[in-house]
Amino acid sequence: MQSPHHTIKSKALAGTLWSLGGSVGQQLFGFLVFAILARNLSPAEFGTVAIATILIDFLNIFGRSGLTDVLIYRKDLSELELHTSFWLSVFLGLSAMTVLWLGAGFAADLFATPDLVPIMHILAVSTFIYAIGVNPEALMRKEFQFALLTKRTMLATVTSGLVAVLLIALDFGVYALVFQRLTFSILNSGLLWLWNGYRPAFRFSFPIARRQLAAGVWLASSTFVNMAIPKTFDLIVGSVLSTAALGLYRIGARYLDLILDVSIRPLSSVALSSFSALQSDAPARNRAYLRVLQLTALLIYPAFAGAALIAPEALPFLFGPQWATSIPIAQILAFSALPLPITFHNPSILIALGKGRSILVLSLFDLTLSLLVAFTAARWGVEAVAIGYVCRNIASVPLALLLLGRSTGLRPSEALRALLPSAVCTFLMVAALLGLRHSALLDALPDVLRIAALVPVGLAAYAVPVVLWPGLLADLLRFARRPKQLNGDAAIS
Repeated sequence: MQSPHHTIKSKALAGTLWSLGGSVGQQLFGFLVFAILARNLSPAEFGTVAIATILIDFLNIFGRSGLTDVLIYRKDLSELELHTSFWLSVFLGLSAMTVLWLGAGFAADLFATPDLVPIMHILAVSTFIYAIGVNPEALMRKEFQFALLTKRTMLATVTSGLVAVLLIALDFGVYALVFQRLTFSILNSGLLWLWNGYRPAFRFSFPIARRQLAAGVWLASSTFVNMAIPKTFDLIVGSVLSTAALGLYRIGARYLDLILDVSIRPLSSVALSSFSALQSDAPARNRAYLRVLQLTALLIYPAFAGAALIAPEALPFLFGPQWATSIPIAQILAFSALPLPITFHNPSILIALGKGRSILVLSLFDLTLSLLVAFTAARWGVEAVAIGYVCRNIASVPLALLLLGRSTGLRPSEALRALLPSAVCTFLMVAALLGLRHSALLDALPDVLRIAALVPVGLAAYAVPVVLWPGLLADLLRFARRPKQLNGDAAIS
């Protein structure tokens, strides 16, 4: 008979493989669609839709109010709790949709963009659709049904992408982006209901609703603030500079987002479920957290550094020459990889421990700092905003490590030591690629061949020190294969 730790580990590993495998294909397809749209739309058009989607994403958080995560970490859910959370999400979703519809004119005036009104009216429906997916998604994540969740997202991504390409071919312009988003929302929630056995009944408890909101408000507030941190920079660029400047900024960020989408974002939901399942076993939970940090750094450090080094060739090749101004923006934003393993995964372990207030404290600090930095930097242009974003990310690490230590007992040195091998190996890779770039070997090559030469050299320059680093790969392989590693038997090398 398998031990509970072995079962949790097996489910987490299977969930990770499904999330990673499905995400790679799905995000590559989504990126291909994005590149097609970028070649056919202007920076101002991209900026206009970006503003609308930012506002909608904020209201989506209100529509769910942290209910999904509340249901996940509740060990024993009654039917009354499930039905209550469903009707609560229906009410919140309808409220969010109404706010977006009525506030469209105000947003258009604020950003001096009249085209925002019809776009927001169409996309407002997606907030309600998103909200009613709370229960089936929470139940599927709670049962580690990441295979079905991945299939759901893949189908929604492919279908909405094909809709967007068709509409751009039919000269619908910016509305190709609008209906892509709406189609994705419909399928993303609709397939949850199709594949999950939960069906709501007309039962509702006000005391339970109050408890769910009380627990979820901290999570929702911290999620809202966490989303507001990067989106603050977007909104300030759009309002202080222009929608065209925002379009350039978003292309530079989207170039790097692909790396996150195919590498560490799929790990976040698996990590939350795993940390929640291990919340009563501190050594196993802390060991799993350090392993996640180490794996994230191994993936993200070389990927961001390499993307920055090939950006002069890759960005125009992918999106078209009209986006060449985004090259330095992408290169600056690549430095945000340095604190990313810690800042990305801290919310998951704090949520698993029920430390919603700690998350909110850190998020409010980050948001305050973001507002100050973004408003100050916008006076010097969009590249200064990118520099400010990186500096803000790095400045948030000390408080993040302090709150982590108070909640888990982990020392800051333990978390930072998990990142050291990847940082050193990435530095060696960057040195090798810079040496190649400054040689005369690549001068006569066209952009595509230059990329083809730089990528394998970078991979080799990173792989060799990773393999030679004492115990690094062996430690990770033992963690993947043996259940006892979940109990904290091995130390970070």
